[in-house]
Amino acid sequence: MDQEKIQSFNKLLELFSKINLDKKPKIQTFMQVSGYPHFENVCSNILAFLFTTDEDHGFNELFIKSLLEAAGIDTSVQLDNISAEREVATSKNNRIDIVLTNDSIIVGIENKVFSGVNNDLPDYTRHLEELASSGGQRIIKIVLSLYDENTVAQQ
Repeated sequence: MDQEKIQSFNKLLELFSKINLDKKPKIQTFMQVSGYPHFENVCSNILAFLFTTDEDHGFNELFIKSLLEAAGIDTSVQLDNISAEREVATSKNNRIDIVLTNDSIIVGIENKVFSGVNNDLPDYTRHLEELASSGGQRIIKIVLSLYDENTVAQQ
């Protein structure tokens, strides 16, 4: 390597060393910019779009696979052809925020952005079981929250 390249790399390393990694820049999310940072329905609409595998975003199974992996759930099941429904009504007229389905799985998602879970989760489970009874899909239940799983029900 010639001396000029070495000097260039040394200068670059010197500049990198001046970056203050302790000070994190305030970066706004697109939700904050839009003025809807705390609206659960807006977040759920976006998530449903991203979890649907054949949507225009072109990410295919990336988001559903990432969700399941983050939840510690085996992702070796079929994840293509996922469709999403929003505000799915149960027989008690409760509403599940997002229900994802394909031939292998049914995923019920309760989206809690800044609140605890005060929902009739046993009713949600019964409804998901009814949906799965005709197709034999595996049922997966997820609560999305900013809080620790041990405290989310207490919020």
